[in-house]
Amino acid sequence: MKKHIWLSLVLSLVLGSLRGQSAYDIRHADFRIRIDTAEQRVDGKAVYKIRMLQTADSILWDAAPQVEILSAGKHRFRRRNKKVVIYGRFRKGKSYEIPFLFRSHPVKGMYFTGWGTEAAEKQVWTQGQGKKNSSWMPGKDDTGERFTWNITISFPAEYRIISNGQRISASRKGAWKAVTYRMDKPVPYYLLFVGAGNWRVLRDTVA
Repeated sequence: MKKHIWLSLVLSLVLGSLRGQSAYDIRHADFRIRIDTAEQRVDGKAVYKIRMLQTADSILWDAAPQVEILSAGKHRFRRRNKKVVIYGRFRKGKSYEIPFLFRSHPVKGMYFTGWGTEAAEKQVWTQGQGKKNSSWMPGKDDTGERFTWNITISFPAEYRIISNGQRISASRKGAWKAVTYRMDKPVPYYLLFVGAGNWRVLRDTVA
């Protein structure tokens, strides 16, 4: 009898988590991140525009324990292992903005190489393939989820910054440079790429 009660409880929690994460579609996102190479830290804001597929009083997002959620705007939130629960009155068919203010010290997904050493090559790059981008920024690890985004990356000015999509602006303030890229075609979250280093960029097209 106890075994059946325990299994029912586990099944209920699992199904509840799946419903919370499949209850919405991401339509667009605006990302602003600042990469601190000395601390190997990311400070940022991610604003997701979503549309509800069903009515819910909470929705789930993915964020590794190394991603500290500082704020979710007006929404209450709670950490649940590798998930973040956002509470609110979410109605089917309605659109909402979910803003995350966060700080992370990535141990995977984003990699710092050469910093703090005598190595000539210093670089930062991401590898989100699968479900790794949520190791440095809150998101939704559903490989079938596709959305557009803008991303602004701040990094020490002497290095080249690259990302997906079209580069639309760049500015410099003191020792820092900020570059903005626009991805105007819906793309899975795991394909979001950020990189910076002393790189030479080659461009090519496929017919």
